[in-house]
Amino acid sequence: MVEKANADVSLSNEYLQTACMLAVESNNIRELKWMVNYIEEHQYKNHMGIDIPNPLTAVNTYNKNAMLIASEFGKYEIVEWLIKDKNMDASTTRKVDNVSALMYACSGGSNDHEKVVEILLEHG
Repeated sequence: MVEKANADVSLSNEYLQTACMLAVESNNIRELKWMVNYIEEHQYKNHMGIDIPNPLTAVNTYNKNAMLIASEFGKYEIVEWLIKDKNMDASTTRKVDNVSALMYACSGGSNDHEKVVEILLEHG
């Protein structure tokens, strides 16, 4: 369905946020998994055959990737999936200032942030 519509999952907005990043922020894990699987199945090429970056390691204008965004917003299920299914590094840091996923998770006050802190400590 997406291929016929020529949807481009690699497009980004003015802040270099991709659909995958927005799915992380919104805790839309089902859509995130679908888009990542689609990109992987198409060998990191968009509908025109042009190479696209890995949506999980790509960074926005704030130099945040999927792990940092999920940690900052306390998206436990996504952090768990990134670590356990996608083998992302739990000790990921923002390159410009070395702020870590753990630091972002500690800045939140919800129960989900506590769960994110725990899983990052377990796997970091």
